[in-house]
Amino acid sequence: MESTADSADRPAIRRRLDNVPRLMLPARPSARRFQDLLSSMKTEDVDKIPRLPHTPPASDFGSPHIKIEGSPTLTQGSFSSSYTTARSSPPANSPVQLPSLAEFDRGVESLIQSSGPPFPVRPLQRTPVVANEPLPPPRALYDQPVYVNTPSSKSHHYYHSPYPTSGYTSRHDASRYPSPSSEKGKHCNKKYTNEEGDFIIYMWTDKGLKWEDVCKEFGRRFGGPLRSTQGLQAWYYRANLNIPVWDDDGWLVFDKEDDIAPQVRQIKCRERDALPTLCQRYPERAVTYHWVDPAHREQASEWAAKRKQQLDDRQARRREREQSRQDRHPYVGHPNARSKL
Repeated sequence: MESTADSADRPAIRRRLDNVPRLMLPARPSARRFQDLLSSMKTEDVDKIPRLPHTPPASDFGSPHIKIEGSPTLTQGSFSSSYTTARSSPPANSPVQLPSLAEFDRGVESLIQSSGPPFPVRPLQRTPVVANEPLPPPRALYDQPVYVNTPSSKSHHYYHSPYPTSGYTSRHDASRYPSPSSEKGKHCNKKYTNEEGDFIIYMWTDKGLKWEDVCKEFGRRFGGPLRSTQGLQAWYYRANLNIPVWDDDGWLVFDKEDDIAPQVRQIKCRERDALPTLCQRYPERAVTYHWVDPAHREQASEWAAKRKQQLDDRQARRREREQSRQDRHPYVGHPNARSKL
């Protein structure tokens, strides 16, 4: 026999279970009282029963099929009528059964097929990888592949190749960016000879021409590769950093008795009157050029003779000292000097 405590707790448990709302059915205290209430009410009164506040709204995409034991399959179109019928005449002992996962998946798939996904799914495109190809230059980084998916061709991709191909046109056309050499002319890296440098000095300091005229006379005299005015000016200013030193009489100044090269100085002054002329810098070379005026050659002849004599004497003394050294030590400087000593 059941205990008195169990029989006392059973009505309380039943009341708690009866308060739990059923699916699509209003809360009922008990099945018998609910049947008695429905049998005493008319059909018009049953239709006046308000719906539950949490009833889901109607959906445009339909709803998955829900099967209930003892009742046909419910769809969206027949949901209202089935709900009213189930509310007016519910089965006595029919438990509510939720759809299985497979049925739920089929319902979702039917919704997707009827309306389509909210956003189109685009397949991922992978960048083509070439193992043996070198890396593109830095400028080609602007032309990296650009993949475009079009409705007409979903399996093909169009891109700008960073490598030269037939019919390829870069987004950054090279013709829009001309090189500096095409705008300013080709730059000549050929070194100036002594005569060409002396001509620049003579035309600027001795003749007093402008740099534009010096450039024209230079091209007319020597021809060859085209020299720009800026190039002539740059060479002239570099020549002013290595000017020989002489005294008031025109004799060169040396550091040591045995030196062949004289002392040098730098002149950064750009005033033409303060700069030494060619006849003062290199008179021994000025008298040998036919493009030097006769008056200037005559003025430079005295200093040229002094410097020529001065350099000849120094070179002669150096040769004598080297010869005497060889006489005292005949094997010094010989390729096989160590083996003979």
